[in-house]
Amino acid sequence: YILVCITHFVVFIITVSRSVQVQNLLSTLTRQAAETIDSFTDAHQDAIRIDTFSTDGYSSVLEVRSSGNGFFEENDFDEIHRLIKDEDCLIVLLPRIGDFISKNQLVAQVHHNGLDSEERLAKCLAEAFVLEEKRYINNDYRFTIQKIVEVALKAFSSSINDPNTGIYCIRHLGVLAGRLATIEGRYAKILLGQDEGHAKIIDQDFIFDRDLRDIFVQMVHYGKGDIYVVCAVLEALHTAWLVSTEGNKPAIESLVGYTFYEIEGVFTHPIEKKELSLRKQLFRLS
Repeated sequence: YILVCITHFVVFIITVSRSVQVQNLLSTLTRQAAETIDSFTDAHQDAIRIDTFSTDGYSSVLEVRSSGNGFFEENDFDEIHRLIKDEDCLIVLLPRIGDFISKNQLVAQVHHNGLDSEERLAKCLAEAFVLEEKRYINNDYRFTIQKIVEVALKAFSSSINDPNTGIYCIRHLGVLAGRLATIEGRYAKILLGQDEGHAKIIDQDFIFDRDLRDIFVQMVHYGKGDIYVVCAVLEALHTAWLVSTEGNKPAIESLVGYTFYEIEGVFTHPIEKKELSLRKQLFRLS
């Protein structure tokens, strides 16, 4: 029994030591983020992706406010469908998965031409927003990506000063940004009937330019003194740009412009200027 226990303990130590290695940790986080993004797109495959929507044709709007505090986990679409399926209305869902919601915060707007018992409907719709005390990785792709960003920022800190690990994180983030760049449209439009005369849901579930800023703006801010970090950021953006839809490319190019704005005057040596010029040419920018 003693030998068996010692063997299991040694195996446990080896397993833990391997799992906390940065490369293994980042590979695990990247795989989880990719799976979550795929689950996100699969869950919305029946929805129509759009960038804008109109509320013309509706004379009134009902505001739905949160009944509690917490991190937004998911919408109870079955309950929403039950509540408004027979109405001629347009419901706009505002929070994204992972957002922190405060009590009485606006979470939805119901555009309509007349509803029965607006107060009851607003209360029932508010309960269809599932809130949790903490965020979870299994359905919140932004939370998983945030973990990789945190590893990179810690690597850039003066106490650790490990830019190579930060650059390794940036490369993984570039791959994930590319996965996000293939999703078109800021909103998912869901029809609850066979035609436009039935209830419709507009879910603000995906904002690519905001996700891109959340990933890379801090990288630029804390790493703009290191030419290799800056080049890694530009290469990661190029990785995303290569697979991006045409509608998402302007957001990537805007962040490239922001990066060059932040490092203006920082790198003056001809070698550094040449490295930056080569990265700029990747995007065919003047």
